[in-house]
Amino acid sequence: MSGRLARFAWLRLLVGGLCAGAGALAVLPAPNSLLWKVGLAVTEWGYWLAPLALTPLLPGWRRTWAGRLGAALGVTGAALAVSSLLRAAPTAAQVPAALDAALGTLAPPATPDAPPRPRPLVALDLLRGYAAPGVQQRSVVFATPDGQALQMDVYQGPAPAHPAPGLITIHGGSWQSG
Repeated sequence: MSGRLARFAWLRLLVGGLCAGAGALAVLPAPNSLLWKVGLAVTEWGYWLAPLALTPLLPGWRRTWAGRLGAALGVTGAALAVSSLLRAAPTAAQVPAALDAALGTLAPPATPDAPPRPRPLVALDLLRGYAAPGVQQRSVVFATPDGQALQMDVYQGPAPAHPAPGLITIHGGSWQSG
């Protein structure tokens, strides 16, 4: 075996192992706060980790045991990394009915610039992004206990012609960050 082939085999094993370990944090509880943050990143952006996890499958992976193991770990890591997206799909399918049940059926958008989304979860938009037309963002101070200004970000679309529901989202950053 050539030295170059051996180096690539160990690199495949390293990449596959790291990706499998990071992917495992998408489904297992993290043992400490640092790994919790890694797990959060994997569940949020696992679709970006998956291609990296598959790099051990580049040509030549079958030539060594380390290459084969790295490839197997990489495939496992890729599957775990996208598992949160796959688990979210059934929940996302229930969102429109749950919103209608909780808030009533909403009127059509106030302006044609704000068309309704085709589905709550559009996988392609995770890769290409989504610009919501007409959405304005501003920060608002909602309380000042002991002189400390508490702010919230308000995202507001075009003014509707009728009363519309609002949504308050509290970031799940364990009161540490975000």
